[in-house]
Amino acid sequence: MRALKTQKKKFFLAANLWAALLIFLALLPEQAALIVLRRPVFFIVAHVTAYFILAFLLCIYFRFRKVFFSLRMQGAGIACLVLFFSMLCGGVTEAVQVLTPDRGPDWFDLGCDLLGALSGILFFFLFLRTRLFRKTPTLKQTLPSLSKS
Repeated sequence: MRALKTQKKKFFLAANLWAALLIFLALLPEQAALIVLRRPVFFIVAHVTAYFILAFLLCIYFRFRKVFFSLRMQGAGIACLVLFFSMLCGGVTEAVQVLTPDRGPDWFDLGCDLLGALSGILFFFLFLRTRLFRKTPTLKQTLPSLSKS
């Protein structure tokens, strides 16, 4: 039980640090971003990838969480909550760009953030169906299936 709480805290910390990094990067001047991302297509890839990672980390955290403000954390609940927090972070990063001298908010960036968050959520639920997140069957659960065949 203690290991589960530690894992939950690690994913919560990772998601918060990632969101803080995204907000910090939104404060950088456009010239600094152009040094790393030389072509406009890289901006799109950067937005989608950043919010893919954020959504995936939040999905894992809420999967461990089980309950959030008396809401049970299952499929659609996790997806809606992660989408809400991802778009909240995306909105904050776009709003913060008003504070930089040569950048401004852009609806296209917010759309790329939404695309990244949706793909992260979809990947999480596909990932959830694999054995990596399933509980391994106990010996009692596997023995009846072996005796039937």
